[in-house]
Amino acid sequence: MIPDITLPPMPDFTIYSSKRADNVRPFEGNQIGGDKTWEYVIVPKAPGQQTIPALSFSYFNAERQSYETVWTQPISLKVVRGAESGGAISGLSGISKQNLTRQGTDINFIKLDSSDLETRRVPIYRTLWFYLLAGIPFAFNVGAYLYQKERSKESMNAILTRSRKARRVAMRRLKKAEKTGRTEPRRFYDEAAAALSGYLADKFNLPEIAVTGDTLERTLSEKSVAEDTVRETVSSLQECDFGRFVSASASPDRMRELAERIRKAIDALER
Repeated sequence: MIPDITLPPMPDFTIYSSKRADNVRPFEGNQIGGDKTWEYVIVPKAPGQQTIPALSFSYFNAERQSYETVWTQPISLKVVRGAESGGAISGLSGISKQNLTRQGTDINFIKLDSSDLETRRVPIYRTLWFYLLAGIPFAFNVGAYLYQKERSKESMNAILTRSRKARRVAMRRLKKAEKTGRTEPRRFYDEAAAALSGYLADKFNLPEIAVTGDTLERTLSEKSVAEDTVRETVSSLQECDFGRFVSASASPDRMRELAERIRKAIDALER
């Protein structure tokens, strides 16, 4: 079970792979033992006085119940240059020629026959199809950019159109409110509220949720609307809501007064 022994660093030597021999055999007393031998081929890189350093091995001593380490003695060598540089290794133990054996299919032999190879005359990056395919993503991105730009332009034009027509549409709704209020007072407050809130939404491009209460007051203040105009606009909307949901006053004078306040508020907002 002892793993392969690691040799100490030897920069002045070339170390070839080891050859290991295991000799396992039974002993008396129902025991199995044996020995394991490693043989390394170590070739000096230069002539002169060389030293193979000491080798250590650690093991557990069962009799003493502790780990121990044993060391070999360094081996001193006097290396001389051989007569033939290539013939020195051939006589060393552990070096022998082996036939080439194929292991699996991940590495194949070098192909010496080029009969099935052919030369491509024109590289693919020089063909027309290569540039056509490479241009498709670019053309798609340009088209998407132009489409988005056109959509933004149309949206902006729609907002400007609504803003310009906001007063005319509000006045038409207010006249309708005064007409229906002669017979149905509650309908007057519905139409008046729709006229004023619709004007605010179209004129300032506001969502419906922003045309209520404190949100409307803060939004108009951010758009530099005068404070008295803001208060009058919010007050008119609150009176419309009171008439719609609480108590709708059937007084013609009351409805006429509210309609006139809404007109003045719209005129002030236009300025």
